[in-house]
Amino acid sequence: AATPRPQGHPLAACAEWPGAMAVDRWLSFGACLAIASVAGTSYAYGLISDTLKDRLDLTQSEVAVIAATGGTGLYLAVVAGLLINHWGPRGVVALGSGCALAGFGLIYLALLFRFK
Repeated sequence: AATPRPQGHPLAACAEWPGAMAVDRWLSFGACLAIASVAGTSYAYGLISDTLKDRLDLTQSEVAVIAATGGTGLYLAVVAGLLINHWGPRGVVALGSGCALAGFGLIYLALLFRFK
C-alpha cells in the first residue's frame, strides 16, 4: 500500500495512483541529471587552467587559488547534507541557489571591471 503524502505535497493528489512512486523516481532522476551536468567542472579544471591563465592573464598562484576554492567547495558538501537533515531540501536548495547567484554575479563583476 502506498504511504499517503502530506496535504501540501505536490503529488498529494496522486498518492493512491499506482504509478506515483515511478513519478517520484523520474523526478529524482531528472534532478540528478541536472545537478550532474554541472558537477564535473572541478574534475575537468586541469583541462581549462592553462586557457584561464592565457585568456585572463592570470598567474599560476591565482589559478591555484581558483582550484583550491573549488576543492574546498567539494568538501563542504557534508555541511549541505547536515543542513538538509535539519531544514529540508527546499530551504537548502534555495540557500544554495542564492549563494550560486551571488558567486556568479561577483565573477561577472570581476571580469567586467578587469577588461574595462
